[in-house]
Amino acid sequence: MSAVEPVLHRLWIVNKGPVVSEQAGKRLLSSPGSLDPSLLPGLALALLACAGCVSVVAPNRAPPVEYTFTVRADKSWQNSGVSVKAFQVIACKAQGEWGDAGGQYGPDGNKAVYKNHLKVTAPAFALCMKTVNQTNSAFYVGAQTSVVAECGGQLLFRSNVSLPEKATGEMQVFFTVADDADHDGLSDYDEIAVWHTDPLNQDTDGDGISDRIEAQDQLDRRTD
Repeated sequence: MSAVEPVLHRLWIVNKGPVVSEQAGKRLLSSPGSLDPSLLPGLALALLACAGCVSVVAPNRAPPVEYTFTVRADKSWQNSGVSVKAFQVIACKAQGEWGDAGGQYGPDGNKAVYKNHLKVTAPAFALCMKTVNQTNSAFYVGAQTSVVAECGGQLLFRSNVSLPEKATGEMQVFFTVADDADHDGLSDYDEIAVWHTDPLNQDTDGDGISDRIEAQDQLDRRTD
């Protein structure tokens, strides 16, 4: 067996899509002229993987660990102590109540008033999140969300309020951090256990619509 053949199984290269099948690889090794030209970029990546020039990623089938973190309204950014890597999927749910003399609100905040001082446009008192290394943006979490980490670092949470020292209350945040081998925004575990899609293919059915968009469409239909 050549050094290339083991890499020609259904592997994926980080953020590049499928490589080539074992069958196609063997065709190339035996008769280079017979291979579909569209597979050549994938083969090139496979050769680079074999040479150790790029990383090979396999899906993570294990269910992600759920973390719980209490976020206080009277503090600014609070460190959860949980680290994430770029492109991992962070799924959050939150419950609780906080506010000030003007009113009390859930994690979605006061939708009558929007603020953007945290570099995210969100309702006042909404639950927000970012990584410690994320300096130019943040995420609006609200009661529930699923986002892709823009960069690595520990996760921080806070209320979207200008003067936190005048606020009271707290939120309980339940969240998971999961790998996403094909970078489509759906975790490997959810693709395997929930949606039954290919965790190594951003568009499992090949219809030009990503697995994440189709999954979100199904969720929207259930709530309509």
